[in-house]
Amino acid sequence: MASLHYICSVKLYHLSTPAKKLYAKLKNGFHAALSGFLNSTTVKKFAAKYPRAYKIFIDRFSLDEFTGLPLTFLLLSFFANGFVLSELVNSFKHSAGIVLLDNSFTQWMYSLRVEWLAQAFYWFSKLGSFGGVVTMAVISVIAMWMRDKKIFIVPVLISLLGSDLTMSMAKKYFHRVRPEDFWYYHEVDFSFPSGHATISVAFYGALFYALIRTRRKYASKFRWMIAAVMFIGLLGFSRLYLCVHYLSDVIAGYSLGLLWLLLGISIAEWRMHKKKVKGVSNKV
Repeated sequence: MASLHYICSVKLYHLSTPAKKLYAKLKNGFHAALSGFLNSTTVKKFAAKYPRAYKIFIDRFSLDEFTGLPLTFLLLSFFANGFVLSELVNSFKHSAGIVLLDNSFTQWMYSLRVEWLAQAFYWFSKLGSFGGVVTMAVISVIAMWMRDKKIFIVPVLISLLGSDLTMSMAKKYFHRVRPEDFWYYHEVDFSFPSGHATISVAFYGALFYALIRTRRKYASKFRWMIAAVMFIGLLGFSRLYLCVHYLSDVIAGYSLGLLWLLLGISIAEWRMHKKKVKGVSNKV
């Protein structure tokens, strides 16, 4: 139960009074629901009859080991994302409705295209290209190293390299052709899933997570969260506006990127927890 108590004992930092009250209500509600479930007659009977199975279940919520909450979170996200990806693949292969939606949405984006905005999105989308991502990765790693935020380097790199590898493999496997009749410029690789959408969530999401995690004030965290949502949304939308991807390509890219972002966050949280526990034990 100690690990569960840790989950519910997050510091409030410098939240405003209304935010503190809302956070406290949510935390207390979650804690009460969880405690009620664990103290229920059914669960107690299960714990008494199957103590080893009960311990395995409780350990799934622990941050003491990576095989606890981080792995649980990762497996749940893996199956959820795998389901979404498989459904999307089956849809655009076998569903005339999804194909029609993809084509209709692409034609709609094409009808709305104006040159100055297309140019703006073209240059903005360079942030998701190979050169742009490598440049940002190098700058970010150097900045994290110099500012003593090394704990985020490995999670960020894992999110980047893992998402890029699986995205490249998926493109070669599915061989989906891009909407060539409408694209703003020529692209050489396949369409599904969108690499820019994948990278926007996995890599840039990990960078934004590091920024949010190191902010102390709630207002600052909130502003960076809004910036993250806007940036990720615009990078994916830029691919649709330029008609170099179908709508389902971008949705699949977001889903795949989320898997690797969750892995990166899980690793970062696990490492920070281990560091905190080690610091406490050293003081004792």
